[in-house]
Amino acid sequence: LAALNSVRRRLHYGARRHFARWPNQGAFRTGILSPASMPMVETIWIQKEVLLRQRARGIHLITDELAAALPEIATIERGLAHFLLLHTSAALALNESVEPEVRQDLESFINTLAPDSRTLYAHAYEGPDDMPAHIKSVLVGAQLTLPVSQGAVKLGAWQGVYLCEFRNRGGARRVFVTLNGTSRSEQFGD
Repeated sequence: LAALNSVRRRLHYGARRHFARWPNQGAFRTGILSPASMPMVETIWIQKEVLLRQRARGIHLITDELAAALPEIATIERGLAHFLLLHTSAALALNESVEPEVRQDLESFINTLAPDSRTLYAHAYEGPDDMPAHIKSVLVGAQLTLPVSQGAVKLGAWQGVYLCEFRNRGGARRVFVTLNGTSRSEQFGD
C-alpha cells in the first residue's frame, strides 16, 4: 500500500510539473482564458451514406452531386469532410474540374499502368477489367478528407472531386461521408 501511494504521489507531482511547463499556463491562472470566459462551441458529427448514380467507365466529376446530397455541410462553420468510397474497383480523387481533357488523359495514363487482361492476372474470373480495377483503386485511393469553411467544402478555383470508375459495368457507387466541425448556429443567432 505504501508503494502504491508513493507511485500516486509521483504521478500527481509529475502531472503538476508538466502542467507548469505549459507556456500559457499563467493566462489560465489570471483568468484571461478561464473556462468560464471561453465561448461554448457546439461540435457537430454527421455520418451519411451517399448513393452516386451509375456511370460508364471513366473519370467523372462528382462535386455537384456530392454537394446536393449533403445539405448538412451548410451547418458547419469550420471542420472536415471525409469521403470513403465503399468499393474496391473504383476510386476518389481531387483534381482539375474545368477541362475534360484532363480526365481523359488521366484515364489513358492509368490504363497503361494496369491494362485489362485475362492472362496477365490470376484474379480474372470477374472479367478482364476486374483485377486492373483493383490495382487502379489502390493506386488512386478510396478516400478524401477536405476542409469545410463557412458552410462549404473548401476547394481551389480549378479543383473538383472525381469518381474514377475502373469497371466496364461498375453500377451505382456508395460514398460514406463523415462531417465534423463547429456549428454555424451561434454566428446566426440560433
